[in-house]
Amino acid sequence: MLNVLDALGVKYNRLLYNRHPMITPNRFSKRLLFRRSWHSDNSFYLDDPAAVDYMIIAGSPEWRIGGRMEALFRFVIENRVPCAFIAVGAGSGGAFSVDGKDHHLLRAVLESSCELVTVRDMAAECALKSYDPHLLPCTALFASRTQRLRTAPGVVGLVFQNCTQRFNSVNPATYGYLLAQYRRIMTEYSCVVICHTCADFIAARRAFPDADTRYSAFAEDYEAIFDTCDLVVGPRVHGSGLAASLGIPNVLVQHSARGLTGWGFLSVIAKPGDDLPAVIDRVDVKSESERLLDWKRMWLERTMDLIRGRTSLYGGNPE
Repeated sequence: MLNVLDALGVKYNRLLYNRHPMITPNRFSKRLLFRRSWHSDNSFYLDDPAAVDYMIIAGSPEWRIGGRMEALFRFVIENRVPCAFIAVGAGSGGAFSVDGKDHHLLRAVLESSCELVTVRDMAAECALKSYDPHLLPCTALFASRTQRLRTAPGVVGLVFQNCTQRFNSVNPATYGYLLAQYRRIMTEYSCVVICHTCADFIAARRAFPDADTRYSAFAEDYEAIFDTCDLVVGPRVHGSGLAASLGIPNVLVQHSARGLTGWGFLSVIAKPGDDLPAVIDRVDVKSESERLLDWKRMWLERTMDLIRGRTSLYGGNPE
């Protein structure tokens, strides 16, 4: 999303609200009694309305179901903060509704403060049909500032995902399937194993002790990690998104409803049980890479046009 704002020439400072529970402990009042600052993890704590001019929710899995969103939604409503929901989706649960009482604050934000809603899958489009949603690729398609043509599957990136982590893991059956398939792919192609979490990294080192395994604790390093690849295979939706942004064809192993987002990355969809080496063999890397480069340019322009025409974020008046 930031690359879209940069392309539009929007000037901004980023404030992060309530970081992910995997890296931030729950904030109980007894802990806060001993803190001199609420900003101990560098989050914005809704303590100064004047600090915020606009709210963007871009692809967060908690945009509709997280209890931690309630305080943020109240802040937006009470302070009349304009906002946009960009590339929100159904998540791993698939079809859903926002009509119930549990979503009254979300509906209030959508009805009073929201200028633009874009969705990345048809389940979200259906659920938000009352709010004029636009079906667009997830903004992960624009995650990379650079892109280049790939011509052959010279290096295959194998995106690794463990089965024991509380969040962002695959089920044991899918994990076993991926291990077996990756071992086969490694015998046929030059490969790098790409890990997105420390738990993935540790499990990958155990599973593939001789492999070229890549991991970083810093998100900004992943563009360079993925850029070493000519084709990417794996179950992580946003691994496919970053690959697509770089012009890299990708095979997305669709193990949950989150995989529905893959249409926006021109992903070749595989299901657990499919023969992944055979799927790779059918991918025309050069042709698919050319399609991705054109696809990214087209959707970037369409996304920018929507922001220009529908939001005050760009400095104009929304229609």
